[in-house]
Amino acid sequence: MRAIPIFPRNFSLPLFIGLIALASCGVVTHGSGAGADGGGGSSSALLGERAVPGYALSVTRLSEIHPGQSCTVRVTVTPDSGQPAPARLEVWLGTTTYDSTATTSAAMPITSAANAYDVTVALPASLPTDAVVWIRLTTVDGAVIEAGREAFPLAVK
Repeated sequence: MRAIPIFPRNFSLPLFIGLIALASCGVVTHGSGAGADGGGGSSSALLGERAVPGYALSVTRLSEIHPGQSCTVRVTVTPDSGQPAPARLEVWLGTTTYDSTATTSAAMPITSAANAYDVTVALPASLPTDAVVWIRLTTVDGAVIEAGREAFPLAVK
């Protein structure tokens, strides 16, 4: 009986190990247990995704959480088929209780990423445990859609 080789004839173990090491360079982990406790944490984390009329929203925290400083979040807005991009996008930090008087920050479109917006929000010195990111999307026809509550928790414990 003839043995069937496991590896091809030109197999190179050092090359194989190098490829494994190179492939692992693109792996990103979100959090390491030192997360959003108000004292630092992972620099990037998906906060949540939600469908709203005409759009799908995804919110990612891009910077670490440090109470009293600012935090950058990226909002990706994917229009439904045939739906135009929003005319305006605003973001604010609040709690799970809606606050119509909250100060908003205008989101800036990212030129290198379609349908993505970055916004920097100020974090209070005393960050509430139920802190969430709220989004106000204004369509080209003037309709206003707001999303928040449990959809995009800042993940403060």
